[in-house]
Amino acid sequence: MNREKCCAGYTAALLLLLCTGTGLFAQAAETATPVLQTGAARKIDFQAHVSAQSHAGSVSAVIPLENMKNADGAFFTAGEDGFLIRWTADGEGEHYQLGNLKIAAISQHPKTSDVAVCETDGVAVNRVSVFSWKDFSRLHTERFKDNITCLSYSEQGNYLLVGTAAVGGMYILNAKNGSIITNITEIPSIITMAQTGASEKTAVMYSPSGYLYYYDLKKNKVIAKFQTTAALEQPLLFGSGKQSNRFFGGVKGNTIYIIDATSGKTIAQYAATAPLIFTGKTEAEEGLYFISSMGKGFALQLIPDESLLPRKKDGTARTQPEIMQLKTFIGLKAGDSFTVAAKNAESVFIGTKSGTIYKMSDIVESETYSLAPLSAKIFDRVCDIAAGSTSNDFYLLTESAVYKADFALKHTQKLAMNQLQTNFIKYGESVILWSKNTKKPVQRVILSENPESISAEVLFTPQNRLQNVRLAGNQLLYVQGNSSVCQYNLETGKTRELYTGTAVEDAVNSGNDTIYVAKTSMGGSDAPLVSVNLKTGETAPVKINGYVAYSLSSSGEDGGGIYGIAMRSQKAGAAVTEVFAYSPENKSVRTLLKLSDEDAAASTALAYPMLYTNLGKNQIYACNVQNGRNMTFRRAASLPGKTCAGERYIATLNSDGSISWYEKSSTQLRASWYFTSSGDWQEFPVAATQQW
Repeated sequence: MNREKCCAGYTAALLLLLCTGTGLFAQAAETATPVLQTGAARKIDFQAHVSAQSHAGSVSAVIPLENMKNADGAFFTAGEDGFLIRWTADGEGEHYQLGNLKIAAISQHPKTSDVAVCETDGVAVNRVSVFSWKDFSRLHTERFKDNITCLSYSEQGNYLLVGTAAVGGMYILNAKNGSIITNITEIPSIITMAQTGASEKTAVMYSPSGYLYYYDLKKNKVIAKFQTTAALEQPLLFGSGKQSNRFFGGVKGNTIYIIDATSGKTIAQYAATAPLIFTGKTEAEEGLYFISSMGKGFALQLIPDESLLPRKKDGTARTQPEIMQLKTFIGLKAGDSFTVAAKNAESVFIGTKSGTIYKMSDIVESETYSLAPLSAKIFDRVCDIAAGSTSNDFYLLTESAVYKADFALKHTQKLAMNQLQTNFIKYGESVILWSKNTKKPVQRVILSENPESISAEVLFTPQNRLQNVRLAGNQLLYVQGNSSVCQYNLETGKTRELYTGTAVEDAVNSGNDTIYVAKTSMGGSDAPLVSVNLKTGETAPVKINGYVAYSLSSSGEDGGGIYGIAMRSQKAGAAVTEVFAYSPENKSVRTLLKLSDEDAAASTALAYPMLYTNLGKNQIYACNVQNGRNMTFRRAASLPGKTCAGERYIATLNSDGSISWYEKSSTQLRASWYFTSSGDWQEFPVAATQQW
């Protein structure tokens, strides 16, 4: 069982607070270990990446930056890639990754720069965080046991309304600090839509069981309920002017339902293929908009507010209003589909399953309109990085090639081809290519100025999925199937098994014919870290505090330390993640850095005497294992991952496949590199990025 399965309740770490300054790490009993606290509000010195790059995955939310009195041309999108993007009126997107979880919903404060965000892993992690998008401070975070079904600010911004997938799971929060004002338990059903009126005295809520509830926020009680159509999806209130929030809309199958929100009675229903409904918030909005499929194309249509009133001005009853077809359009790529849409003045913004953003006007057109994407996949991903043998050389792996990069000279050179391998190791004048969590053959490719002429040599094919591959002299040490550690001799081509067990995570060589194996502890006397004598086969437990260890680092030299990450449980049941250092010489363990949360994706990288880690996911920490001092390297737009160091620079591979560059003597971000699909790279210097 690997750590992801072991940690079924895994929750990604929140934005954290590091001890200020460059204080000492714990090396003696009286020296405090720096603790990264969760849930703390803090200002982030961040850099937003500005481009028209699409989301990497489905778009889950679109909200215009507008209110009832002002229509702004800007809007937000969010996606399953954890990115929040602020698109300006001229089509430029300011990208910032909040976390590595899917953003399921967002809501903008009506008066301030605050944005409420729902992050989830779809199972155990469900949290609502409030950010200021001007200085990007995380103001507060609340966690919920159940999936979040709706999220919205009240009309004046005093409350945050959060619905969960639990009976009696509707919450009214104080928008400033996140404290629970009311947990509405008297409504015996799940709520999927909640919105207040302008005075914030009353909120209307929809339950898929088939009821509209009116709730008094001052007296904390239900004051009315109306039976209505059950199981509606995409529920929303609409109506402007004197008919503000008068109507309620939803979708069931291929039918749009329009309901009088003051009675629950159905006013009209319309057949539409895969409809996506939305509305605007300004005084000029005219009704309920929707996009529907029309075979080879799509239609943008409108159900006007005025036509939905129960009686005409002369007092006679109205018939079901006709739909206004604003335009038909084409242009969606084959295999893609629309996921969300929003209206802003005369603009319609649409997000898709592939992560593309489209923008078009609602102006009536008789000719078929050709939809053009606002965003595009501009950049290719860097999959892996490694430091070179010279002071300034780094090596980068993309899906198609291996490049040598020199940041000082702003130069890259293609030296080897790659056939979709995801990981590599620099080995002399060649590279070892392999792919994590696959059984793809491990290959060796000679580096060349004419890489197209060099073929890859297959070294061996693993019997199980590879977890890790490391170089130790002329040997490859690899973990496969979470059950065995093997060694491949690069000179003889022979393989031997060094260790078998359960829930194996990682292994490193420490010299003295010894390896250390990190794994999940099965309890009792079983330890999460064991040493294996390669001559005798003897194994010995290392007494570190935790139930799982992973991401080991070692110099591979005799007497060198072993570094890694371990998770343990506190008395209250909450997890703690620690970066540890183990001395084989005196058999001692010390904690270098501690996080008051789980972080199963954290990693370490040793460039002695500095140990780099992305514990907490929000920045890079450099721990000097000799003198105990630390440095904090500020993150870029994307979450930091693997870090490697040269003589002058360090490079961090971010989760979006970009590379962030730093000088080792300074904690400030120098620049970020993004590779294009054509093999070129684009640099975003710090001065060119924009602050929100």
